[in-house]
Amino acid sequence: MASPRSADSVASTTASRGERQDRRFAWLLIGVWVVNCFDLELTLLAAQQRMLSELNPVVGRLLPFGPKALTCYKFALLGFGSLVLWRYRWHRMATVALWIVAIACVGLSLAWYQLYFGAEPTWGGINTAWIVSP
Repeated sequence: MASPRSADSVASTTASRGERQDRRFAWLLIGVWVVNCFDLELTLLAAQQRMLSELNPVVGRLLPFGPKALTCYKFALLGFGSLVLWRYRWHRMATVALWIVAIACVGLSLAWYQLYFGAEPTWGGINTAWIVSP
């Protein structure tokens, strides 16, 4: 006959599950930050090389003010969004939202890859050029 699990073991299992969930959420959030930092750098580089036709009207108005304005804007949005997502990390919708943002960042990375290397980006063997093609 199996002995019932004690309250301490159930509490420790729950705590470790929560810690794992926090860790996963934090790593995904860090990944979004890393990709966004690359996006910022490549946006500034493309603007400097006159390769950029910015579609975001807010960023389009910030670009003439130089890289500091765009950097502050980008980090303010990232910081605010990260704080909101972290605050509600226990809610399923926050996790879903973070995954959507992470997938969008991957798509953005593929667009930059196509722009700079002229190759047709693939993801898992699937041609993803339709994502970034006009």
